[in-house]
Amino acid sequence: MKRLKRDRVILGTVARLDGAKLGRPLLCFVQVITSTVKRARQVAALSSLPDIEEIHTVTGESGILLKVRTRDTHALEAVLVKIHAIEGVEGTRTQIALSSLLERGPSPDL
Repeated sequence: MKRLKRDRVILGTVARLDGAKLGRPLLCFVQVITSTVKRARQVAALSSLPDIEEIHTVTGESGILLKVRTRDTHALEAVLVKIHAIEGVEGTRTQIALSSLLERGPSPDL
């Protein structure tokens, strides 16, 4: 463990929390379509919103992929309003997860 931490294979130790028990059962993935890469970076400024768990720049039609967990569709809509208020955001595509069959980080097995 010490060697893995020293070699920065282990980046941190975290607790996995149950979103439903925290009052945020709605898991969504939001693709954010931006006009430029610079605008995509502005979306990253939304990291201060507690409903946004992950922000990734991606290839394809959208520049950003967000993992969002909210209490309900009304809270999701509020997050989407904030995203659309960013200049250069051309649109979003949202997928709501019905269930999570597997959630894990990278495997240390090579």
